[in-house]
This record gives sequence, structure tokens and C-alpha cells, in this order.
Amino acid sequence: MGNSLGVEANIYKGIVKGDKTGFMGFTILFSAASLEESGVNMVVDEVPFFVDPEGNVCEFPYYRQLLIQNIQAAHRNGLQYCMTLQDNYLPNSGTGHPHVIPESAWSTFIPQWNGLVLEYAVLAEKFGVEMYAPLVEPDGVFSTEKAVEWGQEIVPQIKERYSGKILFRSGFTAGGCQGLWLGPGGFAEIMADNPFSNSGAFSGYDYIGFTIYPQWIEGWEYGDPKSEANYRIWLSEVIDYALMCAQRDGCSGVIATEFGEDRVFEVGEGRLSGYFFYYDEPDLIEYWYGERLP
Repeated sequence: MGNSLGVEANIYKGIVKGDKTGFMGFTILFSAASLEESGVNMVVDEVPFFVDPEGNVCEFPYYRQLLIQNIQAAHRNGLQYCMTLQDNYLPNSGTGHPHVIPESAWSTFIPQWNGLVLEYAVLAEKFGVEMYAPLVEPDGVFSTEKAVEWGQEIVPQIKERYSGKILFRSGFTAGGCQGLWLGPGGFAEIMADNPFSNSGAFSGYDYIGFTIYPQWIEGWEYGDPKSEANYRIWLSEVIDYALMCAQRDGCSGVIATEFGEDRVFEVGEGRLSGYFFYYDEPDLIEYWYGERLP
């Protein structure tokens, strides 16, 4: 399937919690200059919140003040900023599913979360944040059906307060495709009955994001030619599917919003509007962001 959507001339070259000091984004002000020199043009901040068993949301102490300092430090050094809000459900801490909110807690969690989403949208507008995602992988936090419903309810309210780019940071590869490799054409088959396949699922958003890792291919082995080939096919299908959704719903493009290896750069080149890389390989970043991508 071809991409008729087109990629913007300037690619978002993002770093998730990209901090060379090793403090996972807490001190961007000390590393923004060196990130810019490496070719990075956007800092991606996953703003943390705690959620108790009943669904009550608590802010990380003093994070708003730190966030404002980081935004200003990034802007001083010519970097754009993407603010993404992320829940941490305390009962699931250490289980491998720290962001899943049980349906029994939705009635408490969602109104409180929405209030914070709108407060932070105002903050994002005030401090010139270039991109805003109201929740990391809502299809993993809720069901996909609920994520689509919630996403459509919250986006017009965000637009009343924020004029920058709005990102639906989905994780549709993380939320049900692990170990389900079916060969070429398999991803479209998996997603056929998924609510994301319904027209309008991403309407109102500027960009669609996705998460992907090669370990989610069944039988994956690093260096194995068959595994490598299967992953590249699957990755290409994921990008095609996301581009189809973006074109259908009037979005500007698709961003790889969570990954950690260079195959995504290779397969996405000329097709994706941006990359949010989990920073741990300076040489890789300098090559792709400083030399390879426009």
C-alpha cells in the first residue's frame, strides 16, 4: 500500500526523556545544547502522574515547576517541546502493566484526568509547547473502544485552550499484536475489527503515534534473518495502516512515538513525519538526526 499522505519537509526528531545527565528528563536544562548539536529538534517529556486503586490521580510533587524550566531551557536552545501525560496505576507497579486502569476505576479516573489534561493544555499554550498528547497509549490504559470514545470527547476541549499540534499517541502494536505475526498482510487482518479502523477514530488530531519493538514478533531472535525480515514486513504494515488512518481522518501524518532501534528509521524514511527515540545511543542519534533525515 502506498503513502499518498506525504511527509512534511521538516521531520520531528524527538528524544523521549532525552537527558545526557542520566536523570531521565529531569534536567533538560543541562543537556539541551548538546542534544541540539546532535541534530535533535524536539524534547518529548512524559509527564508522570500517580493513580491510586480507586482511580484518584495525584501529581508528581513540583513537576509543573520543573516542566516549565525544561520547556524554557529547550526553547532557549532552539528545541521544540512535546508534552505527553502519562498515568502510573500504583496497584500495577512492578507487574509490567503499570498504566492499565481497570474499568472499575474509570468513573473516578476519567473526570480527574480530563481536568488535568485541560489544565496542562493551558500551561502548554502559555509556554509555547509545540505538541501535546493528552495520554500515552490510551488504548493500553483503557480498552481501544473506550480510548477512541475518550479521545473524541477530549480533543475539542483541548482545542478550546491550546493552539499547537495535538498527538494521539496510540500503542496499537503494543495493545494486542504481540506474538500474533501472521505473515505478510497479517497486521491488516488483526486490525480489521479494531475500533481504530472506524472512520473518525483519530479526527481532530494532527498526528497519530505508534509504539513498536521487534521482540513482539513471535519467535523473534536478534540476528536471525527470518526474524529480521518478518519484523521489517510487520513494521512496514504498521506504518501503512497508520498512514491510512491519518489520511482517512484528516491528520497531518504519523510519528513513531516509541521505539529503540534503527530499523524504524530505515523502514519509516520518507513515510513518517517524525520519530521519538528512547535515547541511549548517541552515535545512532547523531547519524540519523544529524546526517540522514532532512
